[in-house]
Amino acid sequence: MLKYKIIALIALLCLYPPQSQSFDNENPTVFITGSNRNIGLEFVKQFS
Repeated sequence: MLKYKIIALIALLCLYPPQSQSFDNENPTVFITGSNRNIGLEFVKQFS
């Protein structure tokens, strides 16, 4: 029975995705973790 409840919950979540704010093409936001060294630092340099 629990299996069917979980499947129903997943189906409901797929049918009603969360509402998001509009995307700004001029100033996109990039979230980079580990940006203090190595490849993360290079990503920060490229995106800034």
